[in-house]
Amino acid sequence: MHVRVTLVTAPLGTSRLAERFADDRPPDQAAWHAVQLASHALVPLSAADLRYCSPTHRSRATGDALGFAPLVQPALSDWDMGGWRGLTLGEVAAHDPRAVDAWLRDPRAAPHGGESLLDLVTRVGGWLDTRPFEDGGALVAVAEPAVVRALLVYALKAPPATYWNVDPGPLSAATVTGHPGRWSLRLEAPPAERPAATLAGVIIWLNGTYGAGKTTTTRELAALLPGSRVFDTETVGALLGPVLATEPVGNFQDWPPWRGVVVATATQVLRYTGGTLLIPQTVLSEEYWRSCRRASPSRTYRSGTSCSTAPPTPSPTASAPTPHPRAPLPDPGACATASRTARPCRGCAAAPRWSTPRT
Repeated sequence: MHVRVTLVTAPLGTSRLAERFADDRPPDQAAWHAVQLASHALVPLSAADLRYCSPTHRSRATGDALGFAPLVQPALSDWDMGGWRGLTLGEVAAHDPRAVDAWLRDPRAAPHGGESLLDLVTRVGGWLDTRPFEDGGALVAVAEPAVVRALLVYALKAPPATYWNVDPGPLSAATVTGHPGRWSLRLEAPPAERPAATLAGVIIWLNGTYGAGKTTTTRELAALLPGSRVFDTETVGALLGPVLATEPVGNFQDWPPWRGVVVATATQVLRYTGGTLLIPQTVLSEEYWRSCRRASPSRTYRSGTSCSTAPPTPSPTASAPTPHPRAPLPDPGACATASRTARPCRGCAAAPRWSTPRT
């Protein structure tokens, strides 16, 4: 049996000097920008048979943004640092330098009351060896740096102290191939940059409340943009319905796999065809919209209309505007249509008001 395991290191939520033990703060703006830059190389990994992630916020968010729709694995939890949790290495060293020295020298030491280095390597190694692999299969996992380092030490049967000499950078991808008990580290060339002509691609996502005219606008845009394509994401919901029948939701967008499949499909279509992809789809959850927006490596426009604002005109050379979901919206109470019909006019309705996602 021969399988392929790729480990993607989650981006830091802060600078390395300010990093705290077991820090689970969400990725900052710089980290999300790094995800976008690395997406051209990482999104194809979503084709793996098995997709996992650490339980930390940044690992889960990164996996979703890359279209992995990963399964959270408690065994991939960050290193349990016990009483040092939330502190920086400098703070701990200033308070108890002998404990830090013992922790760095002895892989069996756990002066913080949590896991020793040997415990960490054993835990993640046991997880790796018990995956339901099939011959020729592929696995991808987004994990914390400590987990990636420990997995590599285990896979290569290196002494535990080697852990301190492994330094996976944010969003780096390390690959091991082989089978449980016999793994080899595989070093690959970075993916070649595709010609600019094949990278050109724009997603125009028409987002607004139901009945705002998205379908009509999409047809008109398709007629004005030769070679454009329409992606009806409702079909993704229909595709997943039978598969996730045991996970009832009020809206198929509440399924994390829906968001992952939509982003992965749109990305792969654009990489294959280039041009313009039109997506008429209501997304009223701010969390869901931002998840889809961040994950797309292409320039994405959210198109919406209001009583005073028209949708932006796409330009293949323009940079993508950042949507502002909390911009002031027209007051339906001041709208003549609303006063007659008890509902806002089409223009007011087109600017989405964010709803609360399912928890």
